[in-house]
Amino acid sequence: MRFLYFLIIASCWGLTAQGQATIRGRVMHDTIPLVGAHVLNMHNNAITTTDANGYFSLSARENSTLKISYVGMQTTFHKVVKADFGFSGILIAMKEDINQLEGVEVSKYRKITAQDLGILQHKPIERTFAEKRLYSATHSGGGVLSIDLVVNAITGKTKILKKVVANEKNLIVAEYIVAHLSDFMKKDLSKGVERMLSGFAAGVMVAASIWSLLIPAMEESSGMGRLAFIPAAIGFWIGIGFLLLMDHVIPHMHAATNEVEGPKSSLSRTTMLVLAVTLHNIPEGMAVGVVFAGWITGNSGISLGGALALSLGIAIQNFPEGAIISMPLYSAGSSRHRAFRNGVLSGVVEPIGAILTIMFAQALTPILPYMLSFAAGAMLYVVVEELIPEMSEGEHSHSGVLMFAVGFSIMMTLDVALG
Repeated sequence: MRFLYFLIIASCWGLTAQGQATIRGRVMHDTIPLVGAHVLNMHNNAITTTDANGYFSLSARENSTLKISYVGMQTTFHKVVKADFGFSGILIAMKEDINQLEGVEVSKYRKITAQDLGILQHKPIERTFAEKRLYSATHSGGGVLSIDLVVNAITGKTKILKKVVANEKNLIVAEYIVAHLSDFMKKDLSKGVERMLSGFAAGVMVAASIWSLLIPAMEESSGMGRLAFIPAAIGFWIGIGFLLLMDHVIPHMHAATNEVEGPKSSLSRTTMLVLAVTLHNIPEGMAVGVVFAGWITGNSGISLGGALALSLGIAIQNFPEGAIISMPLYSAGSSRHRAFRNGVLSGVVEPIGAILTIMFAQALTPILPYMLSFAAGAMLYVVVEELIPEMSEGEHSHSGVLMFAVGFSIMMTLDVALG
């Protein structure tokens, strides 16, 4: 009996010698006890879990390492010290494990096909509804000629379906063109395109002013000898002054700027843009009318070909002018129809001015040289005051200059060839 008691005492002494004892503690996250947290003694692999209040007890010794793990928390390691065997135990504070995700790319939903899923090894032929009906009406399974194919051919069903397919393809093409044209019109004209259009219009108007207006004006005054330039110079300056006056008395705004010119007005931006182009179209209409008036009277050297050349040149340069006014209006919020209508209305003043001038052809005969040079002066005012600044705006580019040369050459060729 004494021997058994001695063994028990010796065992207890051995454990104490090795420093083994029960350690108690609690696992918390902030003020919340963690239930079911795993506590592992990495020295002897003893393991336990925390109770409903986050408490645990485990056999350990000094310098042992405890590994505490819990789902959603950072794994924590605690090295046991002598003080941990006290009555109060140890407090393990765990931190939340935050995993920062890498950038996620969100792309537009893509249609998943049987080929993507590996069901088909080849890409199937995509057909529209009308094409599927035509295929069914003209093909039979197994390569055997069926009665349906014969009936479809006799009754004309196959022919009708072919027309439906053709119409469907035409509709798809039309919708594609309309959609892309709409996208184009929703955007402002690029600066490069604006320079080219403005340069082309300026070239046409300069050539028209020289060959179709100023030179004929001096030819009409050839009886004055060396003083034949006087009526042309006087009319030229009257034209400059007339447009300068209109710029000061009519409120308007150019497409390239948001500054209002002329007197203060409550008119909308769209209205003032249209007024600007309308104002500068007046001399173009007068130029055509004066030239035709000179041809009608028959008392001048102006030919029908020369009048037609000027009319054609002015008509050609009206296309870029219309684009320059219509595109900004559409991009500013106007509908396609309204932008197109305003662009057309801004040019209506030209035929009106031409017709009114022709109606007074007989009365204009004595002052024809002055009227020709008047139109030239007004047109060159528009070129210098509006078109040249627009073709030179922004970064340096040769596109406006080259298109000026193209417009000038075309108008010069038309006047000489037809005049």
